[in-house]
Amino acid sequence: MQRGHTGGVPAQTIFAPPRKEPFMAISRRYAALVFSATLTLSAASAWAGSTVSFANDLQPIFDARCIRCHNPDLLSGGMDLTSDNSYANLVEQPTSDGCMAEVPGSVRVVEFDPMSSMLWLKTLPDDSRCGVPMPRGTQGLGVIAPDEFTILETWIVEGAQNN
Repeated sequence: MQRGHTGGVPAQTIFAPPRKEPFMAISRRYAALVFSATLTLSAASAWAGSTVSFANDLQPIFDARCIRCHNPDLLSGGMDLTSDNSYANLVEQPTSDGCMAEVPGSVRVVEFDPMSSMLWLKTLPDDSRCGVPMPRGTQGLGVIAPDEFTILETWIVEGAQNN
């Protein structure tokens, strides 16, 4: 900063020490930036629409791999995954009594949250699941058909829409 020249006294240059911001001020600024970027990405995703169709992408997987056991006649695990009933049997629905005994409070599909969705845990497979990996008799959909598992996972992440 320069001081003015007055009555024969030479101008002086005064150096101010750099201003240090408290750690919390920097953290708040960083958090605000991250929050802003998250909102922008969320808005862009909502505008773009979902990329996985329940009827066109996910139901064919259930038809090919699940309905031998999860149908109105057998109701394995108390669940019917045939096309007219699958969505209503999955999203925000509690798991079977047997599964609930192993993993209390478990839900078949939790919108936007694969790791809290028993369907995801059983098909990954993940050790925090109840029962055996699905489809029955396999190591899990994530092992035998990773592309199909990715469709299931993406559908949950996108909000488990009935589209």
